Amino acid sequence: MARKSRSTMKVVLLEDIYKVGEAGEIVEVRPGYARNYLVPQGKAMFATPEVVNRLERIRQIAEEKRRAKMEEVGQIFEDIMGKTVVIPAKVGPEGKLFGSVTARDIAQQIKKQLGYPEFDFHWIKLEENIRYIGSYPVELGYREGLSSSIQVEVVSEEEYSRRLAAPVEDESVIAPIEEDPVATFEEQKQAPTEEAESETSS
Repeated sequence: MARKSRSTMKVVLLEDIYKVGEAGEIVEVRPGYARNYLVPQGKAMFATPEVVNRLERIRQIAEEKRRAKMEEVGQIFEDIMGKTVVIPAKVGPEGKLFGSVTARDIAQQIKKQLGYPEFDFHWIKLEENIRYIGSYPVELGYREGLSSSIQVEVVSEEEYSRRLAAPVEDESVIAPIEEDPVATFEEQKQAPTEEAESETSS
């Protein structure tokens, strides 16, 4: 039985979308991804003749936003350079984690502990997930020319609770986490993917 071909539709991106394209580009995506996510969220417009005629202006606006974003990210990278975030985790024998610490987990704690709610996990250049307790240097990067680094310390939930109860002498080592004080690395939130959105459209 022949496999049914996947239909696509053209949209004009209004902002850079990871693994999709850059603002001002005409790209083909799944209809559900466009209708349920890109267009309602203001990230793209249907590629009608009227919209295509405005491409140059869309690209100009996108470039202005891109420059502003570079400045914003550059300031964040400068502010957090060399700082440490502490991630509590469930630990088994010999310091091995039940699971692993991912770029999303690190970004979540940067948002909570260092106070940067706009931090994007794509800025974290983690070669592989962290699977043992310990201290790890983690590189950060955004486009060409912007880079930084932080220290990520993974500790057991018991050790983390003990540190919270003790006086804090160095704020770069640990800072109180908002919401659940024993939030673990399993918490993950992500934007809808094209594949996920296309399922909802059928």
